[in-house]
Amino acid sequence: MVGSYLHFGTSMPFEKGGVHSITTVVWQSLPSLSRATPLATTRGLGYNGTHQVFIQGEHMEKLPVVRDHMDRNVPTLSPDADIFDAIAFLLENHVTGAPVVEKSGRLVGILTEKDCLRVVALGVDGNPPRGSVASFMTPNPSTIPPSMDVYYAAGLFLTREFRRFPVVENGKLVGAITRFDILRVIRANLPMTA
Repeated sequence: MVGSYLHFGTSMPFEKGGVHSITTVVWQSLPSLSRATPLATTRGLGYNGTHQVFIQGEHMEKLPVVRDHMDRNVPTLSPDADIFDAIAFLLENHVTGAPVVEKSGRLVGILTEKDCLRVVALGVDGNPPRGSVASFMTPNPSTIPPSMDVYYAAGLFLTREFRRFPVVENGKLVGAITRFDILRVIRANLPMTA
């Protein structure tokens, strides 16, 4: 099956069935670049398991990956923390959500501003319920690996309502990447037109 592969604003034809679903997400995630000019010839396209790469002649280039653009200093919460302390934590850190991790570093959930609104909504007669972060968090959040390319991550953001993905490697939280981070990568790597 022939598809299109987007690489820094260039569309390249290829015939690799195993890569088609990945590159479809990439193409759909950057619709404003659909005016890119296809190259006349391409010698090959490969996916090495962690990075999408293209090969033209002897040149091989990797796409930018999440690891190189993620935030490594992510404020986190404990599942045992009091929900009101957690709300204060989000406000003090000026964040709309935070990963919830166990002492071992294993990600167990995420607490977002939407989760915190349930505290108010579940209250009775103006008295909000008490509880721990574990009682209000979203368990088992969607995560991505640090080796994922940012264009694929952009496509995933289009299928989700949230603004950030926790980045997990070997079961441990190693960072987070936001839609804003992806926009910075796109601006740095693609020609922007007026």
